[in-house]
Amino acid sequence: MPEFDAPKPVGGGSAETAQVGKMLGNLNPLDSKQMAHAENQSSQLLESAKGGGFRVSENAAKPIRDALIEAYDDVLGILKEARVLAAEPQLGTGPYAQQVANHVRQSADGPQGILPVLEQLKGILQKSEQALKIAMDNYRETEAEQQSTFNGH
Repeated sequence: MPEFDAPKPVGGGSAETAQVGKMLGNLNPLDSKQMAHAENQSSQLLESAKGGGFRVSENAAKPIRDALIEAYDDVLGILKEARVLAAEPQLGTGPYAQQVANHVRQSADGPQGILPVLEQLKGILQKSEQALKIAMDNYRETEAEQQSTFNGH
């Protein structure tokens, strides 16, 4: 049976698409400044796409979009399992036991806990994926308009 090489990417990418890859590739979810910056960038990217600010071909966007969807699904699975951590463990009634139990719960759902970080990451991934979907739609619409103009319709 013949074997074929993987298809080579074709043009149609954009600086915005490269920015998504760079932003998410270097993201440290435990760094609140990076997370806030990534959240801001994903919101701006989504607004730009909604406003027609960028277009990207399916060939260029699909691998990134697929990775975003897979990461989003992974985060949903982790969130489902991690919610158990928000239950304060029953360590006893003594003051130290209660202090430790509260600390364990805070590490899950407190302001610096893992659950808020995962929720934030979920939002970043979702906005970035939506932005790419819209940018792909923008690209298809532009291609259709150009084809129509070229065909004289």
